[in-house]
Amino acid sequence: MDEFQLIHRFFSPLSPRKRGSVRLGVGDDGAVLSPPPGCDLVMATDTVLAGVHFPKDCPPRSIAHRALAVNLSDLAAMAADPLWYTLALSLPSASARWLSAFSKGLELLSGEAGIALVGGDTVCGPLAVTITVVGSVPRGRAVTRRGGRVGDWICVTGPLGRAAAGLSAWQRGQRRGAALVPFLYPHPALEWIPLLRDFAHSALDVSDGLIQDLCHLLEPRSLGAEIDLECLDCEPRDLDGLVQALSGGDDYVLCFTVSPRRWEPLVRRARARHLDCRIIGRIVPGSGIRYRGALADRVRHARIRGYDHFQRPLPRRPHA
Repeated sequence: MDEFQLIHRFFSPLSPRKRGSVRLGVGDDGAVLSPPPGCDLVMATDTVLAGVHFPKDCPPRSIAHRALAVNLSDLAAMAADPLWYTLALSLPSASARWLSAFSKGLELLSGEAGIALVGGDTVCGPLAVTITVVGSVPRGRAVTRRGGRVGDWICVTGPLGRAAAGLSAWQRGQRRGAALVPFLYPHPALEWIPLLRDFAHSALDVSDGLIQDLCHLLEPRSLGAEIDLECLDCEPRDLDGLVQALSGGDDYVLCFTVSPRRWEPLVRRARARHLDCRIIGRIVPGSGIRYRGALADRVRHARIRGYDHFQRPLPRRPHA
């Protein structure tokens, strides 16, 4: 296959030709798109590399899912509805079997999210996937990292540390089982978009570890946080499990802040949608992060850090 045959066979079917906002998708020099009226556009881009963000022997369907999911998670964190995405794919070779599984991963998640592929590029080179997503939010209602206030509850939409546990299981040679799913197929919390829009003061997704990411909510306003370790949903509930939950990353749950007086209305709305979240702490005056709970002293002295692309090797990410 040459590049154009590859695009036509595996990626053109993912670009609907007659969908309201997509006037022209894959196959031209550029996409022609119509933004929703009365909305702001939100864009996000992430690159995932073999041997850095996923193991080199990772299934192609998982690679596609992860590459799109991490970008969809960024849209969810800003309360933006998914619209379109572009794909830049670097491949060592054009294997039809690999590409079939990869495009299937994109098809399944993009269909679930209601997002359309509208363009991109393919090149021969080391395995890498770059996806850019575009979403929409009613004008002026995007949720950012800068809105947190002293007294806000700090909440998360799911368990922490399971993706890191799944990666560890993969690196030990495990190739089947539910423990691998949180890492191989992370879930972007798109169902929380309308709730964040109506209730959250600030939000982000947990990609590089809860504590590292939480600092991004605190630093713009020079705020501090108090985390109740007893409230974390993690396994095992010992020091190692807590450290993994606080630093593991790749969970892509949403971390957001909400006023205590708005908590009960949020919970009622969430339960009506069969959603659940939990309070894990609160924003406090000052700076830094404090811990409460039976293991607070030990956690305080543990080496809690998230992922940094420019300081490797790190144990959380695969390197081979």
